[in-house]
Amino acid sequence: SVSDSASQYPFAFSISIPADSAEDMERLLAIVDAEIDSLATHGVPAAELAEARKLPGVLMRELSETTASVIPPRRSFLSELADSLTARDAEPWEVSATLRDRIAAATQRVTSDDVTAYTKRWLRRSQRTVGVLLPGENDFEPRWTDERPLAGDRMEIPPLTTPPAARMRPQPVPARALQPLAAVQVPNMRRVLDNGVVVRVATTRSQEPTHVRVAFTSSADSATAAALIARDPTLTRLRARHSLVRTDTGQRHGRLIVGVAASSRSATPSGLMQTTSRLFAGFPRRERAAATASPPQTHQPGEERIPKKDEPQVDIMATLPGIPGNHPDRRALELLNYIVGVPWYGGRLGWALTKSGLTYSVAAITTFGESDGLITLRTTSDTRNTESVIQAIREVVEGVGERGVDEWELREAQAFTLGRALLYGAREESDASAVAVSLVDSELAGVELLALPELSRVYLSVTLEDVNRAARRYYRAEHLRVVATGAVRPRLPETIFPAGTFRRLFQ
Repeated sequence: SVSDSASQYPFAFSISIPADSAEDMERLLAIVDAEIDSLATHGVPAAELAEARKLPGVLMRELSETTASVIPPRRSFLSELADSLTARDAEPWEVSATLRDRIAAATQRVTSDDVTAYTKRWLRRSQRTVGVLLPGENDFEPRWTDERPLAGDRMEIPPLTTPPAARMRPQPVPARALQPLAAVQVPNMRRVLDNGVVVRVATTRSQEPTHVRVAFTSSADSATAAALIARDPTLTRLRARHSLVRTDTGQRHGRLIVGVAASSRSATPSGLMQTTSRLFAGFPRRERAAATASPPQTHQPGEERIPKKDEPQVDIMATLPGIPGNHPDRRALELLNYIVGVPWYGGRLGWALTKSGLTYSVAAITTFGESDGLITLRTTSDTRNTESVIQAIREVVEGVGERGVDEWELREAQAFTLGRALLYGAREESDASAVAVSLVDSELAGVELLALPELSRVYLSVTLEDVNRAARRYYRAEHLRVVATGAVRPRLPETIFPAGTFRRLFQ
């Protein structure tokens, strides 16, 4: 692996080679020397240079276009942003679009001669430091103070014997956090073409180049869409960029979703709609599956252990049958799953597992397909804690299904949902890529992410009765399927916690 940093500060160009202890280290160093000498003497082939030019722009766009579910994590965006301020390198949201364009243009101007000159100037052997780490018979062995040794690449930790403390009730959610959000003025349109392709367009105040985002389920559709966008004269004139994202299995199956955003000075919603509809009208029509509220037939309750070689821990996935995306219970189930398993350490499961030390994180993920859905509860544990983790998951599911949740938990979930939309959502001043992402995500989420008052109403109108009815309907222990993979032992010990330990945490 090779690492460098595009920073205003001095930095090291680092080459790292993890090798087997029996490998000839001098031979490995000779290979590095040969590659550097080749760059200094012959430069870099044109095709290789062209491929390398793409990478900085791709990474920049991927970082700036990162999207997330409408349901927020416990850790806020502002906390993450505050953390990033201590980093030396500029993040995409800390630099202007103009500077990003200058970086991209400068990257395109790099030639093979530039690479050669850099190599001769900076990768000279007189300027390098080489370190080789070799194991020896007298190597230091890290141990705990009680002389417990390392187990593989981590400390040997005994199985837990102490039950978690009862959950504490947090401060009430302020009333202001449950007020409807203000409207965002981003003109947009939506159209479903005869072949089922959904086209959504919008104009922004930003002067960013036009952005086209396509959500697809077929790789063939991805390639065709990219070619159409690249060849269209209107989008070329608008300096259109594009990004393609594959939707989860079952998510809007067979339906292509296109989101296009452009500067209001260069285009109008109606003009964009006309251009995009013409482009994508030729895609073959695909029939969509009819929605049903019945559990998927492929979901088989029970438990399964699957040993996996060379894994240090156990990955535990528990699933429950869910609902299709257009089901009336969707919003209640979204909020319920946030209450149960908000990533990464919050929620009921987070308390039961992380406060006891059984695992370090847990998440509940909800997939809404065309005809059914899936609720996934996932975590990773030490091998000897496997049975206790499964016990905790099962008891939390049983407790939620039988007793429901509390009013303050619902209010917290609603407040975080609105806060997430406010912090992550597109705005009037957002660039075209952010608006295009919101257009496509609105279609997948089934709620308009640019219509903040309507989004607020959708989630604030969910009542505790709605959520607890969803709890009784979908959190059914008899439908729970648990699969443990990794460092699974053939015969795992019984759980060390008395039955009901984790249910009592929330009573």
